[in-house]
Amino acid sequence: MDWLEMKRHDGKLLKLVRLDNYEVPSVCLHRAVLLDILQKNILPERIKPGKTFQKFEQNGETVTAHFADGTAVKADALIGADGLHSAARTQLKGERQPVYRGYTVWRGIADFVPDNFRRGFTSETSGAGRRFGWVPIGDNKIYWFATNNQPADEQLAPAQRKQKVIELFGDWHSPLPETIAATDENAILQNDCSDREPETGWANGRVLLLGDAAHPTTPNMGQGGCMALEDAVILARILRNQPNFSDAFRLFERERFARTKYVIERSRKFGEVGQWQNSFAVGLRNFLMRVYPLALVQKEQHKIHGFEA
Repeated sequence: MDWLEMKRHDGKLLKLVRLDNYEVPSVCLHRAVLLDILQKNILPERIKPGKTFQKFEQNGETVTAHFADGTAVKADALIGADGLHSAARTQLKGERQPVYRGYTVWRGIADFVPDNFRRGFTSETSGAGRRFGWVPIGDNKIYWFATNNQPADEQLAPAQRKQKVIELFGDWHSPLPETIAATDENAILQNDCSDREPETGWANGRVLLLGDAAHPTTPNMGQGGCMALEDAVILARILRNQPNFSDAFRLFERERFARTKYVIERSRKFGEVGQWQNSFAVGLRNFLMRVYPLALVQKEQHKIHGFEA
């Protein structure tokens, strides 16, 4: 991706931001494609699908992971990378629910290339309590997301989910309604937007939390999966130099906490402003987006996208 367009719901451009001023390109791809790439570099016998983690037990020398099917695996260490509702985190830090931030998120993949498609461009459009963004991901596919301020825990059938998104965004600028219409109803997911307050305590002996299990963030800056990849690279580097797992895991937490805290808080604030619903607040946001110096926007972006692990 080379450019990000930030627009009003009627299509008026508010800000155009460069994304190509880094040493490596910004690449957007389907998560399944990324997982396939990663899986090809792992021996097949190392992957055990269909397992549900329940609990762990550790002593000074090993960790044993217990699964719902009654099996158990003993190892030198355990990395809990089991997401927002991590069972490993619950055992380490107690039962606490993620914090709902007041809006839901729909995501979809459309086999669709709009007539006004421009290679290298991605877009995010903001309205009153609603947003819509889309990103080309190759193979003539568009990834899109949509948000709406509403109570948590809405349960809709696939056809109802699609219909609701159409009703919310059907009169927004092209190609947003066309993108929704071109999406199979079964390819639309809905998740409440939640995160947790940044806190330490990821490492305990030979057990370590990683990714969303350690530092879950709202999806507003697209950094959840990216931070998990950063975690993996940095943990591998630390383990090469520090063979003691307990010491390595504590070093990892100290090195990663400030970075992940910054991303969590910036992403949450970006979402709060993006979801402003009051007409005065929406007008103010659009005005500030137009006049805010581009150099400051790119400076903030560099803190996120220019990070070197």
